[in-house]
Amino acid sequence: MGRNKLGSDVEQCDRRAVSDWKASENASNSMSPHTTPVTDLGLPIELWIQVLRSASRGTQAKMMLVNRPLSEIAESLLYHSVTLTWNIDVPKFSQSIASCIRRASLVIDIHILQIKPLGDNRVPALLPYLIGTLQNLRTMTLKMTVARMASCDDILHIRLPHLRSFTCNMNINSDEVFFNFLTAHEDLVELDLGFTYPPNLPGVEDRLDKKPFSSLHTIACSSRWLNSRLPVLHNLTHLYRTGYIATEVAHIATLLDPQLISLRLRGRRILTGWDRTEPWSLHEVATKLPKLRYLQIDAPHVCSLLVPLLRSNTLSESDDECVS
Repeated sequence: MGRNKLGSDVEQCDRRAVSDWKASENASNSMSPHTTPVTDLGLPIELWIQVLRSASRGTQAKMMLVNRPLSEIAESLLYHSVTLTWNIDVPKFSQSIASCIRRASLVIDIHILQIKPLGDNRVPALLPYLIGTLQNLRTMTLKMTVARMASCDDILHIRLPHLRSFTCNMNINSDEVFFNFLTAHEDLVELDLGFTYPPNLPGVEDRLDKKPFSSLHTIACSSRWLNSRLPVLHNLTHLYRTGYIATEVAHIATLLDPQLISLRLRGRRILTGWDRTEPWSLHEVATKLPKLRYLQIDAPHVCSLLVPLLRSNTLSESDDECVS
């Protein structure tokens, strides 16, 4: 279930860069004869955008020092998508935004991948404030290894009106805060919860059943979301389960067979005395999920409470192969 890069965002970035450049060009034309004019770029602005988009981020940062028109183009591309990999990156990026608050409006995607307990103690306090300034965010990824970090709830209190894709892999302290975050972002298209467990999942599920979430078509989760009751989200077409038992697959097929286009299963668990399900052939998969176009079965997962011997078959075009 690859993440779409939202081509409209790129077009919007192009239009903003062109608009900024034309504004600076008009300003230079109105300068007095004694004012040094802006350096001629020599190429159409649209071509410069394409050139700088294919450049490395280091090159884009250096181009910000050349002249004003190129600086604005490079800046809009550099800040469009931001990835913060280590604790030390967060204060640096926060300082960059604080030095020029206009940059906050340029950030469309942010991916925070490694926030660990050891490191800069300023990070937990900085994150909620930093994310709160990025009101044009459409994609946000939060992957934190800090157990029960208070700022996780602070982040979930933030409202981002343009958010369409949310990936969360962190401990959630309050199901109430988590539920309020989801209901405040009803235009979400993609929701990736990974191995995230709200403290009171049944309570969240009961309340989510009453919300339309008409835009949501992709969910990735490890818990038994959508397994227990109807109606399911009517626009849900892509499902990724990061943990499952065989009996759940049949239940998923029953609930989603008219609408499911993409299914990915990872980490099958075999419970002693419970897992009596016969494997399906590919023909049976096609019969039970007639609209399915993409199917991926990842390597099984073993935990200490499960049977250590797991069987996994490789999918092929042969009718003898099966999904187990």
